[in-house]
Amino acid sequence: MEETGKVIEVSGEFAVVELTAKDMCASCGAKRYCHPEGSKRHITALKEIDVKPGDMVRLDIQPGVPVLISFVLFLAPIVAFFLGYSIVYLIAHIQKYAIIAGFGALVVYLSFLRKLDEKLSQSSRFKPVIREKL
Repeated sequence: MEETGKVIEVSGEFAVVELTAKDMCASCGAKRYCHPEGSKRHITALKEIDVKPGDMVRLDIQPGVPVLISFVLFLAPIVAFFLGYSIVYLIAHIQKYAIIAGFGALVVYLSFLRKLDEKLSQSSRFKPVIREKL
């Protein structure tokens, strides 16, 4: 997946790039998560080339990353809730306890997600890469 944007800030091997929402973003249901402040967002990208603030650049995002992120953020919490609910309901057969367990599993998953975010934010594997100046 490719994005284009303007370099706002450069720091070491990373640069902050301002991206503008594409036309196809207008019909996307998740646009408020990608662009919460309107049509622009800032993203930290790994520099493969020398850039400076004001440069227009092309970013490459690995193909599976957006799908993986969507799964981790949207589908996995639902799975965690229903897994916690189902396990307790199968054991205790009391819906009130099963609902509490579902929410408990959701809280555990969200705390796991926070730790995962801290770890992955340090990794360059999931960061977009600046490939060229435009």
